Amino acid sequence: MTSPFNLLILLLIVLSILLWAWAFYDINKSKIQPLHIKMLWMLIILVAPVIGSIIYFQIRHKTSSAF
Repeated sequence: MTSPFNLLILLLIVLSILLWAWAFYDINKSKIQPLHIKMLWMLIILVAPVIGSIIYFQIRHKTSSAF
């Protein structure tokens, strides 16, 4: 039988993977012109998936709301 703790861990893993995939998708469809900037963001998200994704979405939100 699975414990609630195991289900919580599984849920956190699934949410982390979804956040990571969403960040990659968003970077690919974004209108960031210089290719090296996109590649840098992808590298950051590969090295630190959860923290990198959160930072990306926070920075993207701040820069997109200015326009």
